[in-house]
Amino acid sequence: MFEKGSIAGMVLISLGVLAFIYLVVSMLSSTVEVYYYYVDDLTESSKILSMEKDRTYTNYTRAKLYDSNKKHVGEMSSVNFHQIMDGKNRVSTLTTYSTNRGTIAANIFYETSPDTHYLYGIVDDIVPEHETGEYKERNVSMHLIGKEDGERQLTITTTKKWF
Repeated sequence: MFEKGSIAGMVLISLGVLAFIYLVVSMLSSTVEVYYYYVDDLTESSKILSMEKDRTYTNYTRAKLYDSNKKHVGEMSSVNFHQIMDGKNRVSTLTTYSTNRGTIAANIFYETSPDTHYLYGIVDDIVPEHETGEYKERNVSMHLIGKEDGERQLTITTTKKWF
């Protein structure tokens, strides 16, 4: 009735069509949000607890999140563990971003100079530890840029979770 080759070919074509549909729906269901916050706000709210002077300390910060129209749309807060070694300030953070869509908590690591607390550069592919609200049932990835002028740009990309 059916030859083995024709059945295998039909299965492969069917899988290819399903994969294509999956990719198209995934692209159409992604959301990109961009938020801004500023080092001035982080510095103003900063509370430092030293464990070993000029070597190990914790810095607690918070700031308002703004959209591209400079409208206040959320908050961020962070507990940052700093360890100065080998001429570098190694920073591990537990950072929470709260927006109109929900809340995201993530661990972020970066290195900076010993005379500053803050990120100046880029951290890619930040994967949250915990999400609430509309973020909860989605795949979430974040990208953070620390600009020299003190602006921080947070990009949150969400896509539909299939499995």
